[in-house]
Amino acid sequence: MDVLLDDTNALGMVRLEHGRLFEFMKSALESGQPEFTNQVTRALLRELDIHAALEQEFVYPFMKANLTEKDFKLAIRQDARLAALKLKLQSLDVMDEEYYPTLYELIEQFQLHRFAEDLYGLTHLEYHTPYVDNQLAFLAEAMERRRAEMLKRSTDVTSNRLASQQARVEHRQALQEEPRTLEQPRTIEEPTTIEETRIIRESRGS
Repeated sequence: MDVLLDDTNALGMVRLEHGRLFEFMKSALESGQPEFTNQVTRALLRELDIHAALEQEFVYPFMKANLTEKDFKLAIRQDARLAALKLKLQSLDVMDEEYYPTLYELIEQFQLHRFAEDLYGLTHLEYHTPYVDNQLAFLAEAMERRRAEMLKRSTDVTSNRLASQQARVEHRQALQEEPRTLEQPRTIEEPTTIEETRIIRESRGS
């Protein structure tokens, strides 16, 4: 395997992830069915969140420690705009007028992120010294474990949300189907004898 795309090396792992996410993005655009596009895009946004979290936790600290300040800033300069577009797309419905233009812009911005990170960051870290290679291998293992944890947590949250939504639907259906009975008005029995009248008046203190 090409060392640049070796997933046992953190640099290769990031590059492979960039390529996989880009293919994911293309599949979201190639469908002519809005519902399918919406489902793919939601999964894509989740994957982008995980990718960003892994870079923030593992890749960027390593880059910052081994790059000049200028190169590090250039490598991550596209991230703020990319994050803003993710949030915007999450807030849109697939039938909204801005949905597809925002998705297109997100893909373009991701490509800029990918290019800048590789050009100013990853390329400058390819020292191939035993020390650096060991560090990058350790980072790759840590990233893989963290990714598995985040995917599991995301799946659990989604399952819980779906279960909660299903429970609410079933509850509403049960309320609609349950026959309603009108409460009978209470009746006050009037006394029928003089003795009963006296007892009631005494109990009321009259």
